Amino acid sequence: MTIWRLDNDHLDDAAPHWDAAVDRTPDVDPFCASSIWSFSAASSFPDAEPPVVVTDGAAFCGMRARDTEEGRILVGMDPVWGFATPFVGPPRRAAEMLACRLDLEDDWSFAVVAGQREDSALTAALAQVANGRWRLYRGPEEQRLRADLSGGVDAWFSRRSSRFRQRIRRLERDAETTGIEIVDVSATAPDEVFDRLLAIEQTGWKGGDDTGLASDDLADFYRRMCVRLAAREHLRVLVARHDGTDIGFVLGGVRGDTYRGLQLSYHREHGDAGVGHLLQMAQIRLLVDESVAVYDMGMEMPYKTRWADRVDATFAVIVSR
Repeated sequence: MTIWRLDNDHLDDAAPHWDAAVDRTPDVDPFCASSIWSFSAASSFPDAEPPVVVTDGAAFCGMRARDTEEGRILVGMDPVWGFATPFVGPPRRAAEMLACRLDLEDDWSFAVVAGQREDSALTAALAQVANGRWRLYRGPEEQRLRADLSGGVDAWFSRRSSRFRQRIRRLERDAETTGIEIVDVSATAPDEVFDRLLAIEQTGWKGGDDTGLASDDLADFYRRMCVRLAAREHLRVLVARHDGTDIGFVLGGVRGDTYRGLQLSYHREHGDAGVGHLLQMAQIRLLVDESVAVYDMGMEMPYKTRWADRVDATFAVIVSR
């Protein structure tokens, strides 16, 4: 077994091996479990310690420690959302790596093992390895919305309500009349495009709430993801413009046949123009053109439900001594 105490300078050296293990793991979130999301989170959010990763070459477990009022806890590489499992690879070997990682810490009170599913071989392997050593409890559930693009734009659009379809058609007609255009800036240098998105966010509906890119911690996380996605040519960014001014954006990335939406924002003075809807429709059309089958819209929120076809749920397992 190899132990990596990964700092920011060495995360990308481990990324190809971690991602290969993710691809051998059944029933995981293929984007958030990957290095794109997990390693970006591992370098962000300083309230948790840097990750310690153990591997046998085929399976990995990476967890971060954090001191809380309840004691010292272990969390995954992503200490915020809990979409991703912290142990990846062939299930039994991955669960053994989790056990090795827990054994490295003497003073933890409990561990939060996110990204698990009811009938998953990975979760079953965790239960087998923990039997007689630790107590397991079912923890919080995380839900994300997903749209099925496998049948093409027309099939997806036909599953939307008639009112929704009418509104989209009207917004697209109005946008053509008023001169709103959507431009693809995915190939722009990642730091340059991210600075452009930050400028849009300052004018946006979330800009004054310290959410989205307006939060320094979140901006750092998303910038790191942009760099990783761009290096793989998997970054997808559309910008809405009007009279030569940026008025909105949609940011996401592709891994395999899945597109993960990351952030969407638009100028607060252009809300009536449906800029968010225009960006989403333009992105969906481009994704279908490149044979993307799943649009993962992230955590469940009311405004997203009209776009989605199903809810995907995972839960955390709480490990206690």
